[in-house]
Amino acid sequence: MKRIQVLIHICQLVVIISYPLKAQTPFREGVLTYKADTIRRLESIPAAYIISKVVVFKKDDLLRIEIWRFNRLNKSVTEKLIQIWNKKGTYLFSEHSEPIWARVDKSAIFMTHEEEQQLQNKRSQFGAIKSFAVNKVSQHIKWFNLDTEKVELKGGQEYGGALPEAIVSTSINIPMSKLFDSAFELPGTPLQFPISEYGWLIQLTATTLKQTDVPDNLFEINTSFKLKSMADICREMADFK
Repeated sequence: MKRIQVLIHICQLVVIISYPLKAQTPFREGVLTYKADTIRRLESIPAAYIISKVVVFKKDDLLRIEIWRFNRLNKSVTEKLIQIWNKKGTYLFSEHSEPIWARVDKSAIFMTHEEEQQLQNKRSQFGAIKSFAVNKVSQHIKWFNLDTEKVELKGGQEYGGALPEAIVSTSINIPMSKLFDSAFELPGTPLQFPISEYGWLIQLTATTLKQTDVPDNLFEINTSFKLKSMADICREMADFK
């Protein structure tokens, strides 16, 4: 009888010990969704387009981030900026609800990983990256059953008023800083953080974290797209002037 009780006790301990370990399992594949709340204007005449949500697809080292926007003057008009990171490099392209953008939607900017790193280095060198850093940890909390920290931020773009805050977790690794400069120096993955875009102050807040199978084709570029380098884009901008 004692042996049975000991076995039962051991089984209970295994369950208790293994539960938190399961909660901290690395997030290898799935979807992370953020809602976007517009806080206020940063400019007297901000852009018409405002972020509505951000959707992140992850599969090991493959990553796809979608930024959804709507036109505040006509909410039926939408656009989606998409960036894909795969073994070849990074692709940036867009999708629009208006047919006038059809030509733009058939092309994508492509950079190798080396070119992307060189671009980041140059932006950092010239002070173009306006990133927040952690000033202090104000609270330890749970978010999606993950260990997270609520932190007070410093640096970054001056928004005025009280110091901004963020919620970050080192339990998962999704590099949001690839598209959002304000997260460039934040540790781990920010689950709530401020950004500035097109004259708006916006707060992104993670609403769902779902571990699920993600199709491989989400990390591939349409073969019909015309790929352009950063040099091509610079030349087109020079010609436009």
